[in-house]
Amino acid sequence: MRVLGLADQPWQAELVLDILDEMKRRNNENFHGELLLTDYYTFFNAPELILFWEKKYNFKILHQERLFNSWQKSCNHNAMENDVFLATWEEKWCKDRGIHDLEKTNPWIFGYEREFFFLKTPLCCRQQILVDTIKWVDSIMDSKNFDFIFSIERYTLPTNLIQTVANERKIPFLTVIPTRIKTRWFVSKYFGYGTDPEFYKEVINSIPSEKSICETEDYIDGISKKNYPSYGIWQKGKFIYFNTSYSAIINNSSQIQIFEDRRQMLINFIKQSFARHVHRKKLPYKPRILEQNYFRLELFEYRALLIKFFRSLGFNFSGTTSPNCSKKYYLWFLHTRPEGSGLVLSNAVDEIEEIRKFAIVLPDGFFLYVKENPLMFGYRNFSFYRELSKIDKVILIDPFVSNSKLFPNAIGTVGLSGTALLESMAYQKPTLVLGNPEFREFISHKGWDDILKFLESREVPSNHFDIFKKYISFLIEHSNANDVAEFSPNGSAEMKQMAKSFATRLINCFEYYNN
Repeated sequence: MRVLGLADQPWQAELVLDILDEMKRRNNENFHGELLLTDYYTFFNAPELILFWEKKYNFKILHQERLFNSWQKSCNHNAMENDVFLATWEEKWCKDRGIHDLEKTNPWIFGYEREFFFLKTPLCCRQQILVDTIKWVDSIMDSKNFDFIFSIERYTLPTNLIQTVANERKIPFLTVIPTRIKTRWFVSKYFGYGTDPEFYKEVINSIPSEKSICETEDYIDGISKKNYPSYGIWQKGKFIYFNTSYSAIINNSSQIQIFEDRRQMLINFIKQSFARHVHRKKLPYKPRILEQNYFRLELFEYRALLIKFFRSLGFNFSGTTSPNCSKKYYLWFLHTRPEGSGLVLSNAVDEIEEIRKFAIVLPDGFFLYVKENPLMFGYRNFSFYRELSKIDKVILIDPFVSNSKLFPNAIGTVGLSGTALLESMAYQKPTLVLGNPEFREFISHKGWDDILKFLESREVPSNHFDIFKKYISFLIEHSNANDVAEFSPNGSAEMKQMAKSFATRLINCFEYYNN
């Protein structure tokens, strides 16, 4: 059996290698495994890890160092030749998504509001990066002849390219993705891009156990009655879920805080700045085309710190306001940028334009409350908020107001693909999903074609709410808790145990493919 595992961050790579190790232990006589790093972060920032892993696991590790290094030096291209290549490749492999939808999964190129961090890559260089990455992926897929491929998450360009090719070549491709329920992750047979019809049938025809039904009710009550977040939050060295709420983490009795008090914010910034400076000197090469230089990056981080600091003192730079819950309003929760949910599951659309399209169809007397993601506070330009505020019927509200104050009086929630859509369903509010998250078909309203029905709805039909609960129960029954891996790339016993659990699920799913 020849198996390829795809990973992005170091913790993902560690998990993939542990999974491959467990698979090899079970199929020692006939097993060949390889790890492919799908982003530049690990080989760029922690090259020593690759050497450590190769000695520890004895698996080949593939990465883009050669390509990345070439992109830093120059951007040599033949536009006509590249156009022909991309058109031919798209015709051959792209049956579900077009070539430009795949290109948008690259955060180096589509950084949007965080332009201080990611440079705006020229069109010619964007095209060259895409072509080079495709050719690199093709060479791997043509020469390796893998029987089975799996990935941790689905949020990088190489991962999306390999999944596209594997799908057309009928190579089993499985994806380990978060359920967005507490800290649980599950194995998707369908990449988690939208809701596959077969997966929908599987959920609908399932019979939940009494235990999963109870956990589902606990999950829904936790969100709608106790203001718990849908997912686990990493805070001070551990996951926090049921013992606190998200709003409790970022607020105290006297002032808004962003994960740390003002003093701690400053201390953390100094530590990070020093570490970045020391680390930068050790890098084998310096970013020139894809990332800002060190000085501009420091200015970007310093600017964010100042905004957070003055916000904690009560200054309001972004024009937000406290929500008036007596108005007739819908909710829109902004995404972090760049992130996979926006780049992959929403095709990197311009969120401002999507908000403008929705606001236009709102009836008179109705408003759209737009709430910033707290994690993005300080990182967007103020022009972004000013543009939002100019849209008729759009009101930009305080990003740190508790969702428990917003959901009960809202008419409904609309958004691209974020977890807030699940939380809206837990409140039994009409919910419109415009992107392609894995839970799309379990939301009450889907896509722009459903906009009029959504605006006419004042509650979620009971049968659809039952389907939503069945989905939650199915995920609870077919997922694993992941309380340590994302933050402990250290070969811990917990990591090993989790790898064994995922290896079992992956092997069982692989057997499902072959039956």
